[in-house]
Amino acid sequence: MNLNEISRRKALKLVGVGGVIVVGTGVTSAHRDDVDPQQLNELREATAKYHDLENALTDGFVLPEDHCVSSGDPDVGAMGFHYVHLGRLDETLDHTEPEVLLYEERGNKRHLVAVEFLSTATSKADGGEPPVVLGHEMHPFHEPFANWALHVWAWKDNPNGLFADFNPRVECPE
Repeated sequence: MNLNEISRRKALKLVGVGGVIVVGTGVTSAHRDDVDPQQLNELREATAKYHDLENALTDGFVLPEDHCVSSGDPDVGAMGFHYVHLGRLDETLDHTEPEVLLYEERGNKRHLVAVEFLSTATSKADGGEPPVVLGHEMHPFHEPFANWALHVWAWKDNPNGLFADFNPRVECPE
């Protein structure tokens, strides 16, 4: 499927649904000492401006559907609201240019908590090897516009690890 054929609303739905699909697949998470600290700092420097949501919108990130992705289990937690940069969905990975920004709503404001990398590189089912970003292998993502995904909790500590899909410290509004 051509990325241009996917509506913005459908893209966000699929990003959120994909996160739910990968839960329980045995994907391991890593803690901060499993990542190159310089690259993590570069990621934070590159995304710090997105603490102001208006900057993300100005730079091309969109929220196709106002939906907070949650596991439904408070012990597992949530991912948050996915703001997607459709122009970055390709095989190229740059640890300073994530494809998705994740926000948590607290009060009447959205706060940047994580980023997500997506890649269209050849899928594992088709013989592809997992792409690597921040020194960590991405995991399979079963959606028509990306084959690989990796969350990075760069802005909110996650007791399950820097690369876990869900964060028990993130909640979706009721």
